[in-house]
Amino acid sequence: MSELQIKKFELGELATNAYIVWCTETNTAIIIDPADSGDVLSECLLENNLELQAIILTHGHFDHCLGLLELSLNFAVPTYIHQKDVALISGAQKSAEHWLKHSVDPVPVPTDRFSENDTVSFGQWAIKVIETPGHSPGSVCLHVVAENESAQSAPIFIDGLQILPGTSPLFTGDTVFKDSYPRTDFKYSSVLELSKSWEKLRQLPAETTILPGHGDITRLGATAVFKKN
Repeated sequence: MSELQIKKFELGELATNAYIVWCTETNTAIIIDPADSGDVLSECLLENNLELQAIILTHGHFDHCLGLLELSLNFAVPTYIHQKDVALISGAQKSAEHWLKHSVDPVPVPTDRFSENDTVSFGQWAIKVIETPGHSPGSVCLHVVAENESAQSAPIFIDGLQILPGTSPLFTGDTVFKDSYPRTDFKYSSVLELSKSWEKLRQLPAETTILPGHGDITRLGATAVFKKN
């Protein structure tokens, strides 16, 4: 039977979560938010004999994308970001050097754009885009969906532990964390838009597994956002 495997990495000076997600039936994989360690993620792909299909960014902040250059050089695959965060990714190198106080690799602009309800497929699975602006204009959450009936009943594992049926993973970037709220003090952030995004996410089951851009994995119903009145 096909399985969905997810491996979490905590990488970089800002402890950013990067994820490799793959279908065991086809050994095809995607990377979500490569952080700053393209070498670590490349080694994992090679060690597990995985064929990378795409690299997906939840938003354009530098701590989520500094590993993009090395991965793009190692693997000729499409890279995705929302159009409204292209300006952020274009300035990611400069921003990183300002905050980190050292030089970093250039960050290539992703090859492809996506928007609400678009999907990126890999094997028997796909990632569905949910637009969740607020932290940044083009922030998205990424929901795992089955591509066919057999995958709908397939087990899902995160770091080797099987999650409960009906808790289909949601990668939230910096839109939802376990115990805290995202920053909205940037000039391009919007508290109003973020509140609307949270309302949209509250329509999902409370048992939805949340894989955030920083911090611990949790359930949607256990997050500060879900419980906020």
